[in-house]
Amino acid sequence: MIDLGIPRIPLEMKNDMNRLYADPVLPEGYSFITYRDGLEKEWARIMCSVGFFPSEQEAVDNFRDDFLRCPEEAAKRVFFLQAPDGNLIASCSAWFEASFEKMHWLALLPQCQKQGLGQALVEKILYTFQQSGSGPIYLDTQTTSHRAICLYLKEGFYPLTHHHRTGEPDASFPETLSLLGTVMKEEYYEQFCRLARPR
Repeated sequence: MIDLGIPRIPLEMKNDMNRLYADPVLPEGYSFITYRDGLEKEWARIMCSVGFFPSEQEAVDNFRDDFLRCPEEAAKRVFFLQAPDGNLIASCSAWFEASFEKMHWLALLPQCQKQGLGQALVEKILYTFQQSGSGPIYLDTQTTSHRAICLYLKEGFYPLTHHHRTGEPDASFPETLSLLGTVMKEEYYEQFCRLARPR
């Protein structure tokens, strides 16, 4: 999911939650579970498999800082996708910060990608937000996740040309546009450009 062959430029995206999301139907044998004690090690393994962290210990530390400040919320909001053999193969969270809610840390083991499982996990997160009446939803991503950006576009997210936390213009957005134009499929790149807006 991470393309290490291009520069990494941060990007913010937003979903106004104007569509209805269904609780996704998974292939037979697959299931969603939520966080319980000890699964931070599984989370770290999944995140390191796609290159988000250089070591599993660093990923575990990040999980503890990010999620375990609110362990009750982590038990409801941090989702895993479990394969028929019982292994956890993906994770994403319906998380929050002080003034907004966000889809956070989407990752799927590389050997399990391109099967529609990542899309199902994203839809589970958006369905969870919708059931609680949340909206809008934000996410932080980067140019190196351009394949995931295509999925986010399909699921109702659009790119922000201004930082939603400060309202200031994203000075790197023109560079982001230029770079994505070289790696994204034309239809998604055109959609990305068409949907970009300040807020």
